Amino acid sequence: MSPFIQLPKHKGNILVALLVLVFGLFVQYHNIPIGAALRNVLAFREVVPKSFELNHLARHFANDTTILITAKDTCSQTLDVLEDLRTQVPAETSVRISLPTTLGCNHILDSSMNAIHSLFPDTVVTYRNNFNPFAAWRLDSVHVETKFTMLMHNDVYFIDKGGVLKLYDTMRKKHRDGYSVVVPMIYEREGNVTLSPHAVHSDLHIDPTTKPPTLGHMMDLRKGLMRWSDQMSAGDQAHFLEDHAFMVTTEFIDKLIDPGSAFTMEYIDMYLNMMHEDGIKPHFDPDVRIEFRVRHDDLSLGDIPYMAGRRSEINALGNHRYLEKKWNAQFFFTSAWNYIKFATMRDTHSYSVDEATPDFVEDPGCFKNMLFFTWFEFIGMNHYDGKRLWALEHDLCEKKGDANSARPVNISRRVKSNIEVAPHWQDRDVQQVLPSKTLAQRPFVVKPRMDFKMYPTLVLKAKYAMGETPSDVCGMVVKKKDTGDNDCYIFVPPFEYDRENSWNIWFIEKILSFVKTASRSSIYYCMRNKMQDLTAVSQLIHAGTDREVSSYYCDGVSMDEDYNDQSCSFEIDFDPKDELTKWSGKLHSVKNIVKQLIL
Repeated sequence: MSPFIQLPKHKGNILVALLVLVFGLFVQYHNIPIGAALRNVLAFREVVPKSFELNHLARHFANDTTILITAKDTCSQTLDVLEDLRTQVPAETSVRISLPTTLGCNHILDSSMNAIHSLFPDTVVTYRNNFNPFAAWRLDSVHVETKFTMLMHNDVYFIDKGGVLKLYDTMRKKHRDGYSVVVPMIYEREGNVTLSPHAVHSDLHIDPTTKPPTLGHMMDLRKGLMRWSDQMSAGDQAHFLEDHAFMVTTEFIDKLIDPGSAFTMEYIDMYLNMMHEDGIKPHFDPDVRIEFRVRHDDLSLGDIPYMAGRRSEINALGNHRYLEKKWNAQFFFTSAWNYIKFATMRDTHSYSVDEATPDFVEDPGCFKNMLFFTWFEFIGMNHYDGKRLWALEHDLCEKKGDANSARPVNISRRVKSNIEVAPHWQDRDVQQVLPSKTLAQRPFVVKPRMDFKMYPTLVLKAKYAMGETPSDVCGMVVKKKDTGDNDCYIFVPPFEYDRENSWNIWFIEKILSFVKTASRSSIYYCMRNKMQDLTAVSQLIHAGTDREVSSYYCDGVSMDEDYNDQSCSFEIDFDPKDELTKWSGKLHSVKNIVKQLIL
């Protein structure tokens, strides 16, 4: 006898119909994007290529437009981006590039200048100290004499033939209607994974129930499925302005670009600046499609010092406080700086430092010493004997003071943010430019909120005797010159990310990839929902291992605490004559770390 209840055929059909009806009502009520997801799943091509036949505008583009390029998070893609641009615009176009003087970026294009000038003869490359991409745009804009400027970062590629000229054509036409900014549709590509929409922000608003009022927005996950032009409409750009690439009337650059907002919340500040100023209207053209490439598998070791410093919490939190002061409102904490850093590096292969050090680095020894401290910056620290990372770099390379002597270095995490708002950006009230409303969380539309302003940090240092092979979970391996032993530095993530042993993480990434949206969003899920007790992890390892292991721990800063009042420090022995042999930012699960250390 069957264990299942047998229904008459007509009643079975009725039950199926009722279930389908209930499911349909549920989908309709919650506005679940089943159709968009299925369309992506069934698509044989990631995008349908277009070709804009606008070659007749090429000479006009060169006469009317200057391209300004800065470094977003990396430097190694710059030449690739220029080669891609040359397929889009004429060689007569004026191009100005600004890059950081950070080790690994400084002089990166020196050996390629002949190739660059063969692409665009009128190209100027400038290397800048204390690099800020928005400040670089403003400094380069002083030399712009054209009516329009295309602002872009060095990680952007146009998907369709003639895409840049289409952006220019829209700019010309919409400028007559009072628009000063034209924005393309932005996709992202992680490694060789399918393109997916980048921007999922919506509902930028002020919550009037708090004092001072809180600026907030939502993340509409349905936007992550919108990969087709017929799903989007041209019109006013609302709620945000992403900085990867857009075209602007040159005279408005100073009113739009605020260097104080350049670290992770610029997409909000630029939009607010446009709403505040008269005459700056943004237009969205979904037919112009760009991709920015989130590199990890082929991320250059030379990119690491700049990326770690740029995505440092001290920059992001300073940016956060600056914007609160500028706009007289509370800004939310998304921890996007950590998300970007962890999501980009989570699968990065380990670097053999000797093999991966770029050829153009003038002082490989200084570069390796800098990488040692960069690893601590990457995991959340930000001062080294009281100095910021890029200031320390100067001392290491110039061999000033005791920077290159064997000594214990005080490594600390502290944020003292007293950034002043320049007069040009003062006297702004966000309530004058945004609607006031309270939004409830709803399916597929979530508030980008975190539980921590600063995440807890745990570093383990394990000793491996000469001849022993250090574990794969080592983020850094330093070979001691005196003994031949290896110091293995391990970063224990504050959240659990384990796609091999956690079915829900595996499932989330598979589903996201299946519907062709950003699989790296799984990191955000872990940061929100899978926090772990690092002190318990440390105690477990110390209790169960016979290996010599040291722990260095910094507590997290909750949303109710002021990060200005929090500091943490520990000492690490540093000897510039020791040999750094491995560097990795890969995220390892606690389960794997414990397994490797408890013998």
